[in-house]
Amino acid sequence: MSDEVSDNNEGTGTNSVPGALARRSLRDRMAEASSRSRSSLTEDYVGDSTSLTSTSLNAITSLSEFSQTFSVGTEGVSQTSQVAPISATISTSAPARSIDEAAASEHHLLLLADEVDPLEIEALALSIWDEARWEGAGQLHLVGEARLVGPWSIDATLRKTLKTPASLTNVWVLECPKSRRNPVDPQLAVLDEWASVFPDGVPVGLEYRILTALKRMARRLGGAVRVADSGKMIAPDPDSAVSLTVYTPRWLDPEDLLNLLKPHFPQLTDSRQIATPASQSAQQVVQKNAAIAAEPGTIRTDIATKIAKARELAERAAKEVGATPEVVAGYALVTPIANRSDLMIEVEPVPRPPQVLRWESWTTGVIIEYHLKWLPAGMLETPTGVSRAARLERMRSSRDIEKVAEIIVTAVGGSVIDEDGFLVGLVDDTAIE
Repeated sequence: MSDEVSDNNEGTGTNSVPGALARRSLRDRMAEASSRSRSSLTEDYVGDSTSLTSTSLNAITSLSEFSQTFSVGTEGVSQTSQVAPISATISTSAPARSIDEAAASEHHLLLLADEVDPLEIEALALSIWDEARWEGAGQLHLVGEARLVGPWSIDATLRKTLKTPASLTNVWVLECPKSRRNPVDPQLAVLDEWASVFPDGVPVGLEYRILTALKRMARRLGGAVRVADSGKMIAPDPDSAVSLTVYTPRWLDPEDLLNLLKPHFPQLTDSRQIATPASQSAQQVVQKNAAIAAEPGTIRTDIATKIAKARELAERAAKEVGATPEVVAGYALVTPIANRSDLMIEVEPVPRPPQVLRWESWTTGVIIEYHLKWLPAGMLETPTGVSRAARLERMRSSRDIEKVAEIIVTAVGGSVIDEDGFLVGLVDDTAIE
């Protein structure tokens, strides 16, 4: 139902033929969430009537039309008049109304900017839940008994009372049953983001899953989540999602991926070739064993025989491994990016696709994951506190990682997913045929 609204709204694009109905797939809408132009969605598309799209609606109040149907029986083909149901188009949004303080204080809120269109929220919700759908104007069902209602507007007075950012003037109210566990000790609550904003008990079950999903959506859309219990805000940094993942059915050997990326990243190296200090060299092990054998002592003959046989088998296996090519189930490449960061490209097959790709037909076969992991300043974890210099480093790293993703997708096709599990639209993003 929401697809019909989107099609009608987006039919006025600059590349469309006058009078033609332009359609956009749900996959494209998911990938371009937060980059959609609001001006193109403000008016409904009205196209010229054609024989393929025209309908005769005689009973608008009953949402049905009278049409002719044909049936084949023993006496031949017969024609009868039937009442055929018609899907009613509903509006996905209503004009923003002012929210009162009581309603805003009693519910969890998803705070967004005016530029964010309801269709973007729908696209992200569909990326997470199969049940996501519009139940009416401004009523987006998520899953189970949870839904978002909005958008509501928030004036300056209420914004000051709720201590919300001035740039986030659109509010979506979360209606969801509450489910809590016992409060976390205050000394331990500072270590957990949710425990710190829920001092009376951390949410569990459906409420927790919905809130974590809203946090992911807020990071993608540059918004925030306001917790009803404490009134505290969770505002993830939109630029903090730097790593990307490419999913495709096509595998590239380490040598092929090296040849593909080295013209752009000359220092790209196979992680297996990176030298690491060995705890003991082979020569040291041999000398140590010889010293032990030279020491006086008694040893059982059967144990000595087993040791000699095991050593012989190990030497034979080492020679065989050196003579045959190595077969890997996964590998990793590493390269410096930006000024002080590194990029690790981890390649391996995975048993199932991410949730957002569940409708892609090619995911029923082999699925290869190319995980592009950002290692800031050589560290394994991203820093929590970000300085100005670190932000510049992160921005440069993000550009390099996007470039790698584009090169890989151009070579093997597939889809690009961000850290929150949402589709990312790249210039060279190629769909699998």
